[in-house]
Amino acid sequence: MAKKDVVSKEKHAVEKKLVTPLDGPYLQYHGKRLLDFSSEDFLGLSQHPDVKKSAIKYTLRLGVGTLSAVFESLPQKQIEEKLANLLGFEKTIFFNSFAEAFSFLLSPDTVIFSDQPLSVSHVTHTFSSLEQLKTLLSKTKLPAGVESLILISSPSFDLKTLGALAKDVHALLCFNDRAHFGISGKRGLGFGSQQKEAGCVIGSFEHASGCLAAYIATSDAVIKHKPYTHPLIPSTLGALDAILNILPDMDAERAQMEKHIGWLQTQLREKGFSVPLTKTPKITLSCASEEAAERLWNFFIENDVMLGHSEPKQISFSLTALHTPDDLDQLSTVLKKLSDTDFALSTQSSTPTP
Repeated sequence: MAKKDVVSKEKHAVEKKLVTPLDGPYLQYHGKRLLDFSSEDFLGLSQHPDVKKSAIKYTLRLGVGTLSAVFESLPQKQIEEKLANLLGFEKTIFFNSFAEAFSFLLSPDTVIFSDQPLSVSHVTHTFSSLEQLKTLLSKTKLPAGVESLILISSPSFDLKTLGALAKDVHALLCFNDRAHFGISGKRGLGFGSQQKEAGCVIGSFEHASGCLAAYIATSDAVIKHKPYTHPLIPSTLGALDAILNILPDMDAERAQMEKHIGWLQTQLREKGFSVPLTKTPKITLSCASEEAAERLWNFFIENDVMLGHSEPKQISFSLTALHTPDDLDQLSTVLKKLSDTDFALSTQSSTPTP
């Protein structure tokens, strides 16, 4: 492909993603008002009036910058303590991103055992059962003096057994709540909440809380030798302060969203997609080619619906608490317009994604 064509394609990709958020589950794209099924603000908290007011309040009081990294922010420390109390841990630390939080747990020689594939430079072993983990631990030479990391994302494991395994090999048992915080677990606080067997929990606010920040909940012993000043901007702190007051009391919204997820799974199965049973509010469809994905994505745009399209061969449906029955009816109407030929040409399979 000629350099000019590559530049033109990249420019088109950037222009394609230029949207303006509107009230409710809508956005504007090229001057057109679309029903949004691409947002991962699953609980709609980024638009909650109390969250907006709190973000403005903190900005007016503290400004728009952050403190020097040599200081600890008292407002941030107070909100970190609030989350620690909710989760049942001694200490919580905020970070600007999940990647930053995850890096905090690692040293150059850390060996990771995970129940999900990871894109990291560290040595990583993937397991799907306790027996497989035991086998990996027995066969893997762990570096002396370096704490390994056992990372789990599913609540189906026996945490007491995992905790004992971690203790035997001097590993840190960590619960990955990146895709769960706000959506799953008691009061929406993730599956790692109140889990005493876990040495720490790592999570993100971005998916269910509409706020670009992450956290680690752990004990003083885990972080005592690590520098951990990661200042957030005041508007983010204000949003988090309000979110932690609101989110635990949103059981009705979580129940409604779960009901809508079941509805969408049924709709997609009726169109021929193989959709596993899951409570994940985002379902990704893998397409036969980049052109097929683009064609399917444009089909929905033409019918006033915006889907996710972050990967060249994939599109995704994301359901939020802001979607009403009328919104689902509109999506259903569009799905019925999708011909069997379009479906066969465009898609290969569908998978749930966090």
